[in-house]
Amino acid sequence: MNKNLLKRSVVGKGMVQKTMLIIVFGLVLCAFASPSYAAYFSFYAGCDNNLDGFGGGKVQNQLSSDLPVGSVIQYIYAGPDATIQPPDASGNITGDDVLLLTTSVGDDIPWSGFINTPGCFYNGYSTTYTTAGPKIYVRAWNSSAIGSSTYYGNSALFNPNTDPSNPPMPNDTGIATFSTNVAFVLTPAISNVSPIGATAAGSTITISGSNFGSTQGTGKVRFVPLAGGASVEAASYTSWGSTSVVVTNPGLTTGTYEVTVTSNSGTTGTWQTFYYGISHANSISGSPANRGATGITISGINFGASAGTLHFGSLTPTATSWSNTSITFTVPATAATGSNNVYITTAAGDSNTIAFTVNSTMLIVCAPNSAYKGDTISVGITGTNTDFVPSTTVSFGSNTSTTTTYVSATSLTCLVTIDTSAAQGARTVTVTTNNPYAETIPQGSAFTINTPSFTSVTPNSGAQGSTHTGVAIVGTGTHFGGTTTVDFGSNITVSNISASNATHLTCDIVISTEATLGARNVVVTTGGETVTGTGVFTVTATASGGQLIYEKAGGIMMAYPNPFDPNDKANPLKMLFNTATGEAVDIYIFDTNARIIYQRRSADPLAADRTVTWDGETSYGEVVENGLYLIRVVKDGKLVAKGKILVIKK
Repeated sequence: MNKNLLKRSVVGKGMVQKTMLIIVFGLVLCAFASPSYAAYFSFYAGCDNNLDGFGGGKVQNQLSSDLPVGSVIQYIYAGPDATIQPPDASGNITGDDVLLLTTSVGDDIPWSGFINTPGCFYNGYSTTYTTAGPKIYVRAWNSSAIGSSTYYGNSALFNPNTDPSNPPMPNDTGIATFSTNVAFVLTPAISNVSPIGATAAGSTITISGSNFGSTQGTGKVRFVPLAGGASVEAASYTSWGSTSVVVTNPGLTTGTYEVTVTSNSGTTGTWQTFYYGISHANSISGSPANRGATGITISGINFGASAGTLHFGSLTPTATSWSNTSITFTVPATAATGSNNVYITTAAGDSNTIAFTVNSTMLIVCAPNSAYKGDTISVGITGTNTDFVPSTTVSFGSNTSTTTTYVSATSLTCLVTIDTSAAQGARTVTVTTNNPYAETIPQGSAFTINTPSFTSVTPNSGAQGSTHTGVAIVGTGTHFGGTTTVDFGSNITVSNISASNATHLTCDIVISTEATLGARNVVVTTGGETVTGTGVFTVTATASGGQLIYEKAGGIMMAYPNPFDPNDKANPLKMLFNTATGEAVDIYIFDTNARIIYQRRSADPLAADRTVTWDGETSYGEVVENGLYLIRVVKDGKLVAKGKILVIKK
């Protein structure tokens, strides 16, 4: 190529470059530009041996020859510390470095003239960074896969473009020639050795994994006895590849081995454990299962034609069937719940262990899950993973008795009697299976003994001096009966208590004229059970249109209407006494200043209806004013009744 032609190629390249930048980086910027311009960076860089300086040099292998097409190329952000970190043993990026783009030699975008050219690559990228002054570098590997590479090399750090208003074109970076001159060795990793078990001398054993190397070279496979003794090295190899090595059985004897693979580079990977000629359990069926579960099967090899010893946790159950590749058994009745190690012992030794889970048993539901003291109820109990039998028993705690009926392995019915002395609150229900496992299964707070309560009283009020028959009282969880007593408090007499059932009763009450006005408690007692209705009954001051004023031995008096309107001549104040007709009493009405405004002397006998009428006028014929007035009744010089009336004129 002459110089003029070369110059024309460079110009042409620049034209193509601008066109491609509009297409490619228009898309990249849409995908990666950060809302914060300060965090933006992009680059367009590579090696394509551009003699005018745009493309830089080439990338070469450890022998200073151009890297072949397909060799791995990585663009890497050097992280906040702007320092190149070496790869780990598997070729992964380390430290705070970040892999941005993976491509390969011969991938030259957009310089089509250098595509598929050894030693050449060119690519761009756009993203964000976390600190000022981001640095980028390129790592090249001397193979098309990191796993088969033996060397790598890093370019020098270069600065990306950090101006989002300026696409990557002005920051086109040519990377100087660099080589993959750092030795890199991957450690072999073994994932499997097969077949498990004895094979005839001269037959093959396959070791699978990765990083064995594409060729054997000085690579080797060894079998190291775990019981001790010299390792056995394979002498003959059928094949050697990066992920699989096939060797000829070097005459192994029965035992357990650690297998090692040493690659041509001298690194060694191990795999533990290889069972040769010893029983090996590949799988076990039925897990998880309940104790007593049947048909559990272990599949594997080298179990032997005759039965050896089967281990299930600390137990040694007897197998129901045994062959060289399959063992069937029943989960022991006394097996521990949770995970159990299962393994086989034969004349050759112990096999590997395999886990089997025995289900934990627990109660799920008591239905119903509550009752009251003194109740006898039927309770259904449902278990999970249980093995109830007809002799299973259930306890609901102290001061209860239970008759249990077996329904199924997971279901019971209990007739529970709760003594009236039983403590209230949540209880633990305990099931004793009495099966071969002899389980005792406690379930905390599974059942509650509720507190009986007072629900209602009807009627819920009564006036001083009144009598009420058939007063109805309702309770919840109560046990009303022949011994039940009812208390409405002082100056209310209760009689004729009759309970129609455990939660309903009736009684008669007589409210004294001296009963305190207002709300009061009603207390119902049946043996050791007491329920209280707080403030459920109210003593009022009205009865038959009047006000009960006073009760004292030999004298009861009511006055009505109260309040009283002296202008309502059709409804004067009437005072009613229970004294004998014609009995002489003195009546005095005072205002609140203790002035007598009206009096009726004993010389005037009571009317036949035992009432005295007052028209609201003073002894001088004047209508009294609004206000509170006091009534005093005297017999034989002694106070026998008193009360208050309110005068409100309309």
